[in-house]
Amino acid sequence: MKFVVKESEWYRGKHGSNLLRGDGTKCCIGFVAQQCGIADHAILNRAAIHMNPGDILAGVPEWMKHEGWLANDISLAYAANDDSLLTDDERKVELQAIFARNGDELEFIP
Repeated sequence: MKFVVKESEWYRGKHGSNLLRGDGTKCCIGFVAQQCGIADHAILNRAAIHMNPGDILAGVPEWMKHEGWLANDISLAYAANDDSLLTDDERKVELQAIFARNGDELEFIP
């Protein structure tokens, strides 16, 4: 699947990230959640997509549904989104590689 991140609404490079924050900004996976049909109230102030009930996650790519202590790709995506040491260009490349590895595409628009 192809997902789009609108950079003007993208919360990245800082801690305090959520799928959807009260100010309307989102981490990269928050954009995915919305584009998969998950309602804003279900992702507001939630740190991770897997924290939602399974039926809400029906349209979400399988690789995003499970987070654990092992370094899996969804955990790596959250880490790349929030890493304060990455430039935006480095962050985009890393996130696009994670998505591509799982058969998905991530596009960034202004």
